Formats: sequence, C-alpha cells, structure tokens
Amino acid sequence: MVRAEHRFTKKAILMSKLWMNKVWSWDHCFNALAIACLDQQLGLDQLTVVFDHQARDGRLPDSVDWQNVEWGFTKPPIQGWALSRLLTQFPDMSDAKLQPLYDATVRLTDFWMDTRRGNTSRLPFWAHGNDSGWDNSTAFDSTPMIVGPDLAASLLLQASCLEQVARRLRHENECEKWANMRSLLINALIEELWYGKSFLLKNAITGETFTTAALP
Repeated sequence: MVRAEHRFTKKAILMSKLWMNKVWSWDHCFNALAIACLDQQLGLDQLTVVFDHQARDGRLPDSVDWQNVEWGFTKPPIQGWALSRLLTQFPDMSDAKLQPLYDATVRLTDFWMDTRRGNTSRLPFWAHGNDSGWDNSTAFDSTPMIVGPDLAASLLLQASCLEQVARRLRHENECEKWANMRSLLINALIEELWYGKSFLLKNAITGETFTTAALP
C-alpha cells in the first residue's frame, strides 16, 4: 500500500512492488473487496482511487501509478459486480458513501453503452484484447474489435446493481432505465450470441459470428 500522493488521491493497494506497481481499473475492485472486511473506508477508497480519474465521457483509465494515468486501453466493467458484493457485506452503507459510487458507475455504464456499440450489434464491443482482460487471447487474432458475451454479462450485472442502488437512493425515475437495459442485454445476448450449447463471438465491424476455443 502507498500513501495518497501525486496521482494517487487515496491510499492505494498496488498489484506488485515491481513492474506491476500500478492500480488497474478492474484489479482495484478485487482489492476493495479483499480489504473492506477489515476497513470499510479503505475498501471504498480502492474504488474511488480509480474513479477519481474518470473521464468526462465515463471511461476509466487503464491504470494509475505514482506519476501517470494511462489511457491506452481500459478494463472490464466489473464495478457494478463489486458494488453489489460490498452492499451484501455492508447492507447499512450510508447514502453519503453510496451516492458517489452510484454516480461513477452510472457514467461508466453509459460510456460502454453510448460509445462502444456499433451498427452490427445491440451489444457493446471490446476495442482491443487488452480491454477485455484476456490480453493475448487468440479470440482477437482476426480482429481486435469483438462483441463478446463476457462484456455483455458484466454490464448486465452492472445494470442490475444500478437498479437496486437507484431504488435504495430513491431515484425511482432511474430504475426503469436500468431495468430496460438489463432486458436489452439479456435478449441481445441470447438472440445474437447463443448457439445452443455455447456462446459465439461477433466481429464488431462485419457482424460475422465465430467460435473460439479461448472464448474471452
């Protein structure tokens, strides 16, 4: 753990002392869940230390370190999944702590749904293997831009979490948005990518579907 200084707005848990001495914008979720059982605020800080660098369009940086905020890629949107688990662990979390986490996760979800969908699918796409967390997966050999079931599943969980939190924060007018998004993602996932026994991938540019032994 390093102190809050330079690019780190909060005390931050790094992934390693050497080479991987950064905070990546999905690893921070695992760190948050691991430490929150001992220190709730420190756990929440592991989420916000990345959210504090969120772009205007809702995108999160690839990573944050002592000196730099890297924007070459981004990472899978698992923040909603992490927030759901934190709420299970801390059902009495205050609205004052929950509201900024909700707002940041809303912006992140809107980024994926607004800027990472093309004309060939109702589902968002990975722009590069590094975005997916499967950096060197052979699924990206033919094209870096892939519509995959893993991204849709992560956003589906995120929409479900946001609906739950919106209701808890008494944002009743926003609940319908997340319920509709969840339905859209479920229907599109099954109609576009389910192939009876397994999921397919889709080329985000051509719309061609294909299988892989290394499904991202």
